[in-house]
Amino acid sequence: MLTGLCPDFAFSASDIDDVYWGLASVIGSWKAERERLNSISQARALIAIGRKLSANAKDPDPAVITALSGHETGWRQASDIELVSQLAEALARKPEIGSIAEANRRITAFLKNPTQTDATILAAACLDAAQNLKEQVGGSGRPKLDWYDDFTKLLLEIAQKAGIEPAFWKDRITGERHGWLFEAAQQLESFFHAGMHSPGGEACGKRLETSRRRLSKRRPESV
Repeated sequence: MLTGLCPDFAFSASDIDDVYWGLASVIGSWKAERERLNSISQARALIAIGRKLSANAKDPDPAVITALSGHETGWRQASDIELVSQLAEALARKPEIGSIAEANRRITAFLKNPTQTDATILAAACLDAAQNLKEQVGGSGRPKLDWYDDFTKLLLEIAQKAGIEPAFWKDRITGERHGWLFEAAQQLESFFHAGMHSPGGEACGKRLETSRRRLSKRRPESV
């Protein structure tokens, strides 16, 4: 594939290894971004539950009961199981609770008999768990599809090594995308997980535009 993209350049075995390692790194960035987004989603859910518990302690929203039942017997959604796991860990950090087992008992007790006291404790723990997740993510996280910046950077490095101008443009009449960078992106995306593929040519073009713009704003030594 590299030969087709760069027909006038002979890549060494080491060069090819570098490209494959670069692609593997991009896949790793994509997976990490998915995990960060999941953590952000969990944090938001915990905050929402905490607020609902504070507002309606003795008569909690049915959705809150469902979410807090993640560790109960029966079929449960993976997201609810993870949410309750985060909540239990936050509760276990409290000296008066001290363990995951006791935390789970407190949650189960609340589900069976909601009280103002338990609701207050759970609400505070929800906010603590959410804050912990946010700290793990680190601020607001990297921009969505930031892994595509890494991919675009890799393409530009390939072009530089092969002495190729990474042309990229959009035909003003047909609206079609053209250029080496566009063709290289579409071909090398085939090495990625299906969830990473651009939905179409225009989507690929927009990703490249966004990534080139973000890369141009970075310090020269990081590009």
